[in-house]
Amino acid sequence: AVPEPTTAPRVRKPRAGARPPGAGEGAEPPVSPPAVAPSHLGKYELLFEIGRGGMGSVHLARTRDEHGVERLIALKCLPKERATKEALAALTAEARITATINHPNVVDTFEFGIDGGSAFLAMRLVEGVSLSRAIDRARELGERVPPHLAAWLVLQAARGLGAAHGFGIVHRDVSPANLLVSREGRLYVVDFGIAKLLANDIRTVSGVIKGKFAYMSPEQTRGSDVDARSDLFSLGVVLYELVTGVSPFLAGNPAESIYRINHVDPPDARSLTPDLPDATAAIVRRCLARTADDRFASAAELCEALRGAAKASGEAVDESDVAAWIERIAGDDLRALRERIADASRRPVTPSARAATSEPPALPATVDVPRERAARPWLLAGLIVAATAAIGVTLAVTRGPTGATGSAAPAPTADGTSAPTATSIEAPSAEVASAAPLATAIPLADTSALASSAPRAVAPPATTSALVEPQRPRPAPSAAPSVAPAKSSHKGEPFRTLGG
Repeated sequence: AVPEPTTAPRVRKPRAGARPPGAGEGAEPPVSPPAVAPSHLGKYELLFEIGRGGMGSVHLARTRDEHGVERLIALKCLPKERATKEALAALTAEARITATINHPNVVDTFEFGIDGGSAFLAMRLVEGVSLSRAIDRARELGERVPPHLAAWLVLQAARGLGAAHGFGIVHRDVSPANLLVSREGRLYVVDFGIAKLLANDIRTVSGVIKGKFAYMSPEQTRGSDVDARSDLFSLGVVLYELVTGVSPFLAGNPAESIYRINHVDPPDARSLTPDLPDATAAIVRRCLARTADDRFASAAELCEALRGAAKASGEAVDESDVAAWIERIAGDDLRALRERIADASRRPVTPSARAATSEPPALPATVDVPRERAARPWLLAGLIVAATAAIGVTLAVTRGPTGATGSAAPAPTADGTSAPTATSIEAPSAEVASAAPLATAIPLADTSALASSAPRAVAPPATTSALVEPQRPRPAPSAAPSVAPAKSSHKGEPFRTLGG
């Protein structure tokens, strides 16, 4: 029987750009692994995340200088996947703006940088809570912010905004979330990320209105040009919420909030807070005027009105009063934050991955190699070579041409006696006179033999021949031992003289 033919299933090759199986309509897209948060950005080590917002996240970070001094800072991070052209421009503008403003009610900015595609902004670490968190905690306790404390908080915010307005900068995002109250009772204005620098306008994307809708000014909701008075409207909304406990324009959706801002008058603040001073209630109404010309002309004018209201009420307040209030309202949050900071700062420093693969570090600053000490072995070797050569020349001369110790072979004279040659008289004396001081200046070799042989080498015979020219009188042989300092106590003298 002949077996029936069989055919193998045909395998189709996928076309270029075709979807993989299961990737049709309704299919779930493949899940990409979560991005691993970097442990370092620039010279900063990220310890833990403090908060997260529309522009990215804020981390507690630390850095150390070359002397080992550690510093804790708040690092605003814009991750690589969210670093769009607009977001990067906004963060860069915030760095430029906050670096320009130097005011006690504006958080200081230390550095702006980009590392591996992620941008970061290093700022002062404020150990405190946002004003929005404080308002929520007060609501949970069934309390309102005391009017004199509310007026003082808004006064501090107006001072910080006034410093920005002096540079032509409008914040455009004034809200309780962007006002921080420190443990010491000081208020800071933060997050100039969408601020408008009038000298260098940052245009928004078409159709997108930035800012939190319930705190926007009427002109901002319409997309019109804004100035400092727009921030004062937003600050009036914050003051209204502080003294009444409710937001005047908050609705279920942004469109309803925008409608209320432009067409609905909120209830008078005194109707919700009967003990509110008249002067403070008048400030709230003026700040919330729909027409910019009806508001305060500047932040300085608003500050003056708030100071006058505080004097009229007789309620003196300072940072210590705010510190006591924030400790009572949000003490648990402050203590939890302090414990996290303390635990993180005690952890050992984690080196950066790039630092581990970089070139080896240089020698510590405490290692000091003096130049003269490093050059001393070469000098010492040269002196030893010179001394050895001098000693060899001296011994060779004293032995004479025949190699015997003492004087050279005598030459016969006319009367049959022998007399030393000119070499046996002149050469040894010249060599010893020049070599002896150099040899005895290095306390590394025993020169006693040289010192003892020097008199014998230079001692003239009893008679001289006519072949020897008369010479100038030489020093007595007895003076030679005084030249050799073999037993001198200043053995290190030559090194100090030669720069040792």
